[in-house]
Amino acid sequence: MGPAYAVRVALRTIQKPVNSRTQFPSQGLIPCWPIILITVLLLSTPAYAKQRIPEDLWKGLIAEATGEGYQGMYAVACCVRNRLNKGMNTGLCGLKRKNLDVFVQREGRKQELIAKEIVRRVFVENSPDFTNGATHYEAVERYGIPRWAKGMIKTAKIGEHTFFKERR
Repeated sequence: MGPAYAVRVALRTIQKPVNSRTQFPSQGLIPCWPIILITVLLLSTPAYAKQRIPEDLWKGLIAEATGEGYQGMYAVACCVRNRLNKGMNTGLCGLKRKNLDVFVQREGRKQELIAKEIVRRVFVENSPDFTNGATHYEAVERYGIPRWAKGMIKTAKIGEHTFFKERR
């Protein structure tokens, strides 16, 4: 049963009896079907589609994980989604790269399109999270285990990034 079935049921329930003296039989429906259709579609829209997408997140994905390829950028986007879902509201606050726009421009249009596609998949389509609920990540092999990661659960390793989540 999908939205189309709900619209058919709703249209059947709003039929008025036809008064043969004042109305033609084809005028028996109240002309409010567009309102019903919009209501059904709004009610059937998943909650994740209403989620706030951080502005310019695609730039952060390029800066943080462009060397990791599609999987690495996808994993970082999932991590950002997990942060926002937990109310952390920080997104990519750890990003310290200066001249972000210059860096993104240097990476090229292809990386921009890939990053925007990943943001769409993660935030609009609510695609699966391969980080297992991670809210933090770090390139541990390159920089070592940071202080903030002590006491956290390691959830995944994707490319050079190791993903962590807080203990409950």
